[in-house]
Amino acid sequence: GFAHAGDDQRRMDALFLRAGILFEAGYPDTAVPLFRQIIEYGENIRSPRWIARGAYAIGNCEVDRRNLGEASMHFHTALVIFREIGPEPDRVATEWGVARVVLHSGQLREAIRRLRDVEAQFERRGMVTDAALVGLDIAEALLALDRPKEIVALAKHLFTVFTEAGMLTGALSAIAYLKQAAAANHLKAPAGIGRR
Repeated sequence: GFAHAGDDQRRMDALFLRAGILFEAGYPDTAVPLFRQIIEYGENIRSPRWIARGAYAIGNCEVDRRNLGEASMHFHTALVIFREIGPEPDRVATEWGVARVVLHSGQLREAIRRLRDVEAQFERRGMVTDAALVGLDIAEALLALDRPKEIVALAKHLFTVFTEAGMLTGALSAIAYLKQAAAANHLKAPAGIGRR
């Protein structure tokens, strides 16, 4: 409809939304070509913001597809632009993407350092649920490093944040990390968490 009306801006907004839904539903292979259209549109109209949005989105898809080199390249493109023109939350989200690349490449300690920095930046901006989502990546790294006691404190915090925000999936993920930490270290899960 927007294409027929000649409203390219809204057509790209709709395309970006459609691609984002496909990505969130677990179809990064289908989302990537749509995000590439976003980048092409940005290049055609010389809009760095559209290029950065598309590059950031493809970076996330490539992390999920385990194409870490591709992900890193796209995050770098987005990061250069977001550092120059903002907005700051998009820059921080892109730094989170870079940290996820580091995490999935096996550099766990460096990933934790980067993830904690991103988490702190989100918290300073009052973006508490985003910070908690970063916390799930930190828990993944801590689990791989066999640091279950740190996971327990983190998972309790994440469970509270996600529960208060009504984010059931996040709360369940926090419980799963807590249970894995308990199993790894024979710890008892704290009262009220993960018991039904």
